Amino acid sequence: MGFGTPPQYVRVLISTTCPQPWAVDPLGCTARDPADCGSDRGGIFEKDNSSTWQGQGVYTLEQSLDLGYTGNGDFGLDTVTLGYPGSTSGATAMEHQLLATVATTDFYVATWGIVPRPTNLSGSDPQETIFDPKRSYPSLLSTLKEQYKIPSLSFGYTAGARYRLKREPASLTLGGYDASRFVPSNITFSFASDRDLVVGIQSILVDGTARELLPTSILASIDSTVPHIWLPLEACREFERAFGISWDPASDLYLVNETTHQALLAQNANLTFKIGSQRSSPDSIDINLPYASFDLQVLDTYPNIASSTRYFPLRRAANDTQYTLGRTFLQEAYLIADYERSTFSINQCRFDEKAAANIRPIFPTNDTIGTNETTLTNPNPGKDAGGLSPGVIAAIVIASVGFLTILGISGTVLRRRKRKDKETKHSEPDESSVIPNRADMEGEQELHSDEIPGPELQGISIGPLEMEGGVAAVEMHVQTSLPMLSCRYSPPPYPPKPIHRTTTSTSRAFFPRRSRYIYAALALLLLYLCMTSHLPISLLPHRAPKHLPSLRHKNVDWTRYAYFQYAASTAQLCNSVMLFEALVRLGSKADRVLVYPETWDTQIASLTDRDSQLLVKARDWYHVKLVPLDIPVTYDKGQEEGAKNMTCTKFMAWKQTQYERVLHLDADITVLKHLDELFLLPSTPVAMMRAHWNLPAKRTLASNLILLQPSEEEYERLMTASRAEDTRQAGNIDVEILNRFYADSAMVLPHQPYGLLTREFRTEDHAHYLGNPLHPWDPERVFRDASLVHFLDEPFPKPWVMWPHALYGEMHARCKGEDCRDKDVWAGLYDDFRKRRKGICALLSAPAPEWPPRNQTGQVTAT
Repeated sequence: MGFGTPPQYVRVLISTTCPQPWAVDPLGCTARDPADCGSDRGGIFEKDNSSTWQGQGVYTLEQSLDLGYTGNGDFGLDTVTLGYPGSTSGATAMEHQLLATVATTDFYVATWGIVPRPTNLSGSDPQETIFDPKRSYPSLLSTLKEQYKIPSLSFGYTAGARYRLKREPASLTLGGYDASRFVPSNITFSFASDRDLVVGIQSILVDGTARELLPTSILASIDSTVPHIWLPLEACREFERAFGISWDPASDLYLVNETTHQALLAQNANLTFKIGSQRSSPDSIDINLPYASFDLQVLDTYPNIASSTRYFPLRRAANDTQYTLGRTFLQEAYLIADYERSTFSINQCRFDEKAAANIRPIFPTNDTIGTNETTLTNPNPGKDAGGLSPGVIAAIVIASVGFLTILGISGTVLRRRKRKDKETKHSEPDESSVIPNRADMEGEQELHSDEIPGPELQGISIGPLEMEGGVAAVEMHVQTSLPMLSCRYSPPPYPPKPIHRTTTSTSRAFFPRRSRYIYAALALLLLYLCMTSHLPISLLPHRAPKHLPSLRHKNVDWTRYAYFQYAASTAQLCNSVMLFEALVRLGSKADRVLVYPETWDTQIASLTDRDSQLLVKARDWYHVKLVPLDIPVTYDKGQEEGAKNMTCTKFMAWKQTQYERVLHLDADITVLKHLDELFLLPSTPVAMMRAHWNLPAKRTLASNLILLQPSEEEYERLMTASRAEDTRQAGNIDVEILNRFYADSAMVLPHQPYGLLTREFRTEDHAHYLGNPLHPWDPERVFRDASLVHFLDEPFPKPWVMWPHALYGEMHARCKGEDCRDKDVWAGLYDDFRKRRKGICALLSAPAPEWPPRNQTGQVTAT
């Protein structure tokens, strides 16, 4: 990788947890260091010799802090170059990229962080962590995608294995993966809420024995920034007993002397890591590591190491936050990470020196080209992940029908010529009888695909594909013998002579009766295939409706639709940001709008200015359109004077008249699937669900999801009603007003899958939700089919409030015999919400309320 202008090339290690590249600063090699210090550290970047360096200040390096790695970096903007000039793939230079120079030896070699997240620099204090949108810089991977050099925010990576074949190099493919480097596992993991690449290590076995080296399964992060494998102390002691290694307290490493090394070579053990998405998930993959992958050396530059020696890359973890699989693991494992879909996979490496690179792109979430042919879930090209796509089916149908039609026409013309030759045996041929020579009709047809494979990096070079204009292309040559595709006509040698035709029926001349039957059958076949194959409606443009209810319709202008949220408190703001994060992660295409009080601002004043920080994060990370407004309030009757009721703020959705349709969601929900399909429903002023839990006694509407057509007039009607004297009562007056206005006219949306409540997993009677008491209750199927879950679980507080222990003991979801699926789903929803709240908003749960509740006199009130 080259830094600066002109580029100064250094060797880099890949970091799967860092978003920016680091180079070694000249201060990283002092007079006390060996003469080859710069070479040992991969090369030195002298920023003073770069004409394009723009210093930004010194900041704390935040990677691998849990593991005790520390240091500061001198951050700046400069040109970053991938690849060498004159190489097969050429050199790709990107200007104005954020990078850092480091002097600390904790990160000994230059590093390229490939996590596609922006970096924010805030203030001159290295410990300052205030989010400043003006100093937020995209990652290098994001820049590559924005410049159309890679198709998506994804990568495939293995650390290389010097002990394999001819010193097998590392391999990095951006925007895809190299299918020749691994054995597909066909198991996909989801990103964790706090750390992206987290897996469950279910067991570590010594091959050929039943010896278990991991007493208890754990969750561990994958971090290629560090070389070691960090395990619990009990597991480390099992390793000590199994391999005879000893822990050196001075260096905190497992040093290996020559005697132990020879014994380990003779033992030549293989370790099998069983990896799953959780500690005990049924789907898992075995990753085998030979002893050679643990046979490493530590240099004398390492603290408390007198001379270079062998060591076993195992580290003792102080707590569960340190459980890590480093580069040692990635020598034998191939990692594929897809940041567009927040998923990744782990696969066993394949080592075959005769195998050619097989680059497979991972397409972005907003591009359906080739998604069935290349998916992260099933990287095995020999297996179909979901059948032929509609476009492929359409091409097959059209090509087949066209081929048969050409054959039919050709046969008809040949029959006419034979008949005509008999009639005009001695006459001169006319122009209509000239038929192209078969040799002229046969040839090669050249096709060009739109596939965009990701450039591969092996070591420091950009892979086997040559990039033209920054985007690689694949060229396919397909042999075809379809007649009439390529024909050369020669002019007749003499003027055409008219021939008298005895047939007066044109249809009979060109379409004999037998041919008409064939054409009719072909037409029926085409119609049948079009109907059963779900071909894109664009093949029949004259039948395309104005609003096609299909998300595959490419002509939808998503800027006409928006998700709407309002926030009048920090808790509401955090919930809204969490909802927007989920919509982005799930691939929603519609706009996102957040209304907030005009007294708030986006100028972050301090570390505790959480509201401003969250507004900026919503705007810059999730592309939310911020709308500061004077949010109207009403006042609850019967409460203390001036007690505000904010429930009518959702009426602000009707003011968003820049959109044709707006979807309002209560913020106390977890979105499981995006809801873009609702925008394409038939036109109606309002669409809502019934409060199914009140059926059949009451046919009221529920307000947790409202699909509406914005209207200033309708907004004024709603707000006038909210201010009326007869509605000033305690409670959610918005529900009463909406039912008064729309109970008999709203389009009713199905509560399956849009109205699932968390309390459904605590109750025994599911007839209201299922609609039939005879339908069997399957909590896993219900959860899998749901598009969202609403946290409605009285008397439990909302998920951002801690549970009173007494309340939880009395009323939490319970197992039904040995079936604990309801309990697992219910508890998992709350646990997921709290983890995402902490990870996205940096907010902990509010203190638990008193239980049981008491009035001012200390008496227990009704529960």
